[in-house]
Amino acid sequence: MNLSRIALLTICLSAISVVAAEPKKADVAKLDKSWVGIYTSTSEVGTYTDTVLAIEEFNDELKFRMQFSSCGGKIEIGPFKHMETGEEHGTVLTDGDKLYVPSAHGYYYEGKPKVTAGITRYTRMEINGRKVLLRDDALKAFKENDKLYDYGVLIKVADDIGLSLIQDLTKEKHESIEILYKDIAKFKGWKDPFTNGPNSR
Repeated sequence: MNLSRIALLTICLSAISVVAAEPKKADVAKLDKSWVGIYTSTSEVGTYTDTVLAIEEFNDELKFRMQFSSCGGKIEIGPFKHMETGEEHGTVLTDGDKLYVPSAHGYYYEGKPKVTAGITRYTRMEINGRKVLLRDDALKAFKENDKLYDYGVLIKVADDIGLSLIQDLTKEKHESIEILYKDIAKFKGWKDPFTNGPNSR
């Protein structure tokens, strides 16, 4: 075997050993624990909808539990029948101050289940010293017009979720949207933003 063949064989064997070698484990990004806590919808919209979002750290991931209810979701018309989903569980993803929460909702149509899945994006902000999550529609109203769209606002009410696996999320406190107003006189003229649009603060 001449030297050129030996050299070629050596190169091939080296390449094979590199491919076969166990890949180096990538560094795991440090988990942002500041997301941990309980976030709730405002008390003003509680007649129509209610949201409680609990985020906790588990096995280097951010897990969530979410309790959601809506008066509109229980309406049954013709072949459509509401599907009671109960509490939702899963894993959230974050990107800077962006939070992505998966969800699924369903109904029965002529006795057959139909399920719709989606992802809701929230942006973490601080308003009047309070930490809040703003859904995209609420973020747009706040940034462009300094207004509050209550239905897209979750206020952080606790940093420690305690025994979240067994606690009843339906009993969590719901703050008034009043705490996010810079002019309390404007709050006294509060109107339902679903029918009247976002309120000036």
